[in-house]
Amino acid sequence: MNDSKRPISENVYGPLDPTLIKNSYLESKRMGENLCYAWHAQKNIPIQIVRPAITYGPGIQLNDGRSYADFISKVVQNKNLILNSNGKAIRNFCYISDFISGLILMMTKGNIGQTFNIANQDEISIKNLAHLIVNKFFKEKKLKVVYKVDNDYLRVNFKKTTVSTKKIRSLGWKILTSLEDGFKRTIKTYE
Repeated sequence: MNDSKRPISENVYGPLDPTLIKNSYLESKRMGENLCYAWHAQKNIPIQIVRPAITYGPGIQLNDGRSYADFISKVVQNKNLILNSNGKAIRNFCYISDFISGLILMMTKGNIGQTFNIANQDEISIKNLAHLIVNKFFKEKKLKVVYKVDNDYLRVNFKKTTVSTKKIRSLGWKILTSLEDGFKRTIKTYE
């Protein structure tokens, strides 16, 4: 997806090569949506599709390889945060309680047969998040950000994950948890 076309609305699917193994996760999500829409169209089964962006909070797997999980794990262990890239990728992190409130709102007020993005509109680079975590959120731990750039490490090939939340916000949804509060709450549950 061309980053200049972001934020992505619910009716944009973007180019995706189904022959590339690295696209299996994204293709499986698209296939799941297609199956839901087929049941809706053919059997009149009431469906709604939710597309959560990067959602975090208590209970996440700390070893799943995503940057925020790695950062949380390192803070819990009182170890320096390691960046395996230049950290320029832009992400939008949504705390779990904000996601859940959006999900409930979608199910109770959203139209049947519709797709809703639920994400934080505030963007931050992986690098800036790492520095906020060590220099502001958990300054007392005296941790550092260490760069070990590995060009083969990148899991995804896009620079931004920004999606449009206009549709869910039109139902009255908004983010209530700041990035700082979300990370502090999450890390507290692992300590």
